[in-house]
Amino acid sequence: MNPLQVSRKKRLLIVSAEASSNAYAVELLKKIDKDSVYSYGIGDVQMRQHGFDSLVPSESLAVMGIVEVLKKIKFIKNAFDLILKSIDREKPDLVLLMDYPGFNVKLAEKIKAKYNDIPIYYFILPKAWAWKKKRVQKLIKYCDKCFSILPFEESFFSSLGLKTQYVGNPLVAQYKQSVKIFDIELEKEKRSLRNQDYILGLMPGSRESEVKSHIQIQLETAITLKKSIQNLRVLILLAPHFNKEDVLKCLPSHLLQNIDCQFIKLDSFGMIRICDGLIVASGTATLQVGICKKPMVIMYKVNPITAWIGKRLVKGIKYFGLVNLVLDKKVAPEFMQGEAKAPVLARAFLEIYLDQAYIGDMDQLEKHLGDLDSFDMLNQEVSTILGLV
Repeated sequence: MNPLQVSRKKRLLIVSAEASSNAYAVELLKKIDKDSVYSYGIGDVQMRQHGFDSLVPSESLAVMGIVEVLKKIKFIKNAFDLILKSIDREKPDLVLLMDYPGFNVKLAEKIKAKYNDIPIYYFILPKAWAWKKKRVQKLIKYCDKCFSILPFEESFFSSLGLKTQYVGNPLVAQYKQSVKIFDIELEKEKRSLRNQDYILGLMPGSRESEVKSHIQIQLETAITLKKSIQNLRVLILLAPHFNKEDVLKCLPSHLLQNIDCQFIKLDSFGMIRICDGLIVASGTATLQVGICKKPMVIMYKVNPITAWIGKRLVKGIKYFGLVNLVLDKKVAPEFMQGEAKAPVLARAFLEIYLDQAYIGDMDQLEKHLGDLDSFDMLNQEVSTILGLV
């Protein structure tokens, strides 16, 4: 990019290191006036396709769990230092932090220590309602505005003194957009999927560590379900930054000989809507599946040391699946660590996959999330602080 062109633009630093927040950042970048704003920071390939200058590829930073983070600590520290140096160089007009709290809360502290006049907005807040509640005090001290995408968070954070605005959940707008542009029947036809087939989707996660921990168990679950569900077809749903080979290297070859499965990488909601039911790694995907009103079983596994520490830190929550947290009810069965075994997951799936009451509960999800347009509201906030409106 021409340095003279950049020099005339407002500077927006975005730090987004998770697949879900990257997808939201893309929607924001679509709305931002690129002739007036130079956006840069940490992001993925899709963000780069919308004019974002990624100093650090987010794909290399997306890890979950204490032990998993330690394995990449040097790379993460280098990325942190690189972003701090970019702030010295660029003097951004706004810093927009998205999720990734272990990195972003500390970054906010460092920025404010040196540049108190740079406004910091936080979109997709740390899950302080589950653990590390002390982070709320840092958000109060270092962030100028905080935006929540989970309806129960607004009252939680406000009760602790953090002024928080619920701007709706971005997934609602993404789902509506997908319905308009995505031809499900055409995509099924391309893959020789028939109406009489029962299509089971496997969603192992968007981080490399998640795929390694989950895909074998999920495929073993599908093999077990094949004995009970006629015409079962299996789709392995790929995150945007993964390809088929990334998943295959995590699977023993003999498993693939026991079941016919296809790999698919499309719009997230489009992939989910193709499926009749899903086995899902806990995370944003559970909300996506819930919005699509598809039966699901939620599972998650991390390093045993991470699990042991997490069990002692996470307090006061009844569920770990986001869809259950939002509904405040265990609608989707969820299994963690040693409970997440193929026979257990398969049995749970068979109990709910034809349950109409389950679909009725999922009808309540959209009501809980509301119909606010998160991207319009966030774009308005960003454009206002940058002096573009």
